[in-house]
Amino acid sequence: MPTVELMGWNKRQRRWAKKYKGKVWFVSPRQLGTEPTKEASRQAANDWWEKKQAEVDESLGVAKKHPAPIIAEYRYALENHRRYAKWQRKYGSSEDAEKSEGCMEWLQAALKTDHPPFPLTKWQEDPLWEAKLDPVAWHVWLERMTQIIRDEKAEKATPPENTIKAHVDDYLTFRKALVASGKNKLGSYDTFRTRLNAFRQWLDPFAPIGNLNETLWERFYVHLSQQVAAGKMGGATMAGTLGAARAFVKNRWERRFIELPRNLNSRTLSASAPLKEIIVFTKVEITHLLQAASERKRLYLLLMLNCGFYPVDIAALKHDEVNWAAGRIVRQRTKTRGRSLNVPKVDYLLWRETFTLLKRYRSDHPDLVLVNSNGTPLWVEAEKDGKFNRNNNIRTAYFQLQTKAKIPKDQRKPLKSMRKTSASMLEEHESYGRYAEYFLGEAPSSVASRHYVRPSKEQFDAAVRWLGQQYGIK
Repeated sequence: MPTVELMGWNKRQRRWAKKYKGKVWFVSPRQLGTEPTKEASRQAANDWWEKKQAEVDESLGVAKKHPAPIIAEYRYALENHRRYAKWQRKYGSSEDAEKSEGCMEWLQAALKTDHPPFPLTKWQEDPLWEAKLDPVAWHVWLERMTQIIRDEKAEKATPPENTIKAHVDDYLTFRKALVASGKNKLGSYDTFRTRLNAFRQWLDPFAPIGNLNETLWERFYVHLSQQVAAGKMGGATMAGTLGAARAFVKNRWERRFIELPRNLNSRTLSASAPLKEIIVFTKVEITHLLQAASERKRLYLLLMLNCGFYPVDIAALKHDEVNWAAGRIVRQRTKTRGRSLNVPKVDYLLWRETFTLLKRYRSDHPDLVLVNSNGTPLWVEAEKDGKFNRNNNIRTAYFQLQTKAKIPKDQRKPLKSMRKTSASMLEEHESYGRYAEYFLGEAPSSVASRHYVRPSKEQFDAAVRWLGQQYGIK
């Protein structure tokens, strides 16, 4: 008895086909991993279709058990909202697109229940029901829906590797490679990926890469501006998102995939992160924290005040960056080292207490001076299953210290303000102000400091000693 064929064999195309739930499904012997003949691939095609049918039925939930009129109305509504949302996402309002996309989610969820609402409301069934009452408005929308149908036909003809989605994935792979080569940090990559994904999600990811043009860039700027105006996004986030999207577009242009939009660098379509108030500690607050801290936590605070360190600088401090005989640390900032030849290698004189505690808690780790009690780094960035994780033990220790010191939550200041406090005190000093930038380990900002003037080691040591005296630390 011959094997039953669950799919039909197309002799000309030499592949199997099946029409189900209004859609045609195809699979070739090559995809099935069999010889390219009907006989050799028949059973594999049957197995493939049984799995595919189960997937389709599962996506509809129990809808296959509902009466045909209910299924038909829900499918009609889903298609109406899909095309309407696609037009709005591509040419109109992202907020209107989100409304229809939300309705689609509701329709899909309702269809999986035992008793989906029926009949649907006019808007649930068709977002254009009001437009259909006005001949002029309906004619406009009819043209728009026709445009979407034409766009979808063109998209089907677009090779998968030439879609916006594929190009974003390709670019993120390149950015990830910079992490592996040491030219970028994993945390920075994760922030960039989040911002670029916001651009991809706003776009139609399956549209051809050639759609990135001046009109689209202007519409993206307007979309972000509306998000900021509505309080859904901050100015800094908008600036970062625009920056990530701009870097992606420039990279695709550099690789000759697209023409560079002429308004990409337009000042009109730009955003900048608003300047934040510089928060510093008072001397009384610093004294209170130092008195409440254990020796190890006190060491963390002293390194920030003494050397302008961030937590990552403390965690990355290496044995060969410390002069264990002279009581000095000579290093570049962890964040900016390797980015520019102008980043200085700062030679810090350690206060007596800072050096004493540093020697006391020096680890046996082959590279790192300070580690956890279990011998692991104080700062760890890792990616698992596509998710970024950061373990900052120093920040955790600071939170614990604030609780121990009984500092009210509304009066707590960020840990990085330790560095800002010392730099601000230097800046305000009549003689030592010129060393504030050098103390922070920043690249020199003037031509003179970059090329002509070398910081005086003796004066900088005097400035660091003066800082310690202000805090009451020897």
